[in-house]
Amino acid sequence: MSKKIFLGLIVFALVIGLSSSLMAADLYFDGRRVRPEVKPLEIDGRIFVPLEEVTDYFNISLNWNVTGKQVRGRVAGNNFVIDRPIIVHGYLMVSLEFLEDHLGLNTNWDQRRGIIDIERGEPSPPARDARGLLVIIDTDRSSYKYGDYIAVSMLIFNKSDRSVELEFSTGQTHDLVLRRGGRVVWQWSHDKAFTQAFQTKRMEPYEAWLETFLIPTNQIRTFVTGNYTLEGKLTIHNREVSSEEITINISR
Repeated sequence: MSKKIFLGLIVFALVIGLSSSLMAADLYFDGRRVRPEVKPLEIDGRIFVPLEEVTDYFNISLNWNVTGKQVRGRVAGNNFVIDRPIIVHGYLMVSLEFLEDHLGLNTNWDQRRGIIDIERGEPSPPARDARGLLVIIDTDRSSYKYGDYIAVSMLIFNKSDRSVELEFSTGQTHDLVLRRGGRVVWQWSHDKAFTQAFQTKRMEPYEAWLETFLIPTNQIRTFVTGNYTLEGKLTIHNREVSSEEITINISR
């Protein structure tokens, strides 16, 4: 028996005792009429719609599975548990209240016109601090010979569940520094010219951007064999967000 057929049968076990009926109502997403695989349900006066149809349309991440008599899942980065879930033909049915509470969507049930309208909610204003940002650097290996190129990747990641508005006082947004004994011996921005114009960058929840670098070891100032440290930085106006330092070895 396929998973969808099996899950579709669950609805009969879980909706027993509830007054339910399929609805002839029209479903609209952001003002556009959609034709879902499973029609909305009215159960004890509450409206239920197929969650996958909503998340697919609004491009929201979703995972869920049946555990005993519960559904456990994660949607839009948040965990949820539903007791006595309603599943029809493999589609998890959720209430309009669920969409508002867990997805931040606006919903409206116009009973007179027979229209269920689901729209994007007003986004939260972006944060103007750097809390929730991570800067992570990595190299292609840990040991190099003088004359090699050091390949470095730097990932800037917004791990928070809200947008972050980053402000930069120039065209520079990031930097990479190589040190020996605490002294800077190479810096990515050293020979760069940046526009002297204020700029902003908005990072959405869980968004990341990647920068890559090649450091020519023969350009290291006053080179000596030994260990060096690398540090990545996000050069936000009036502050910096730095990565943890990583150590590499360079020899002749």
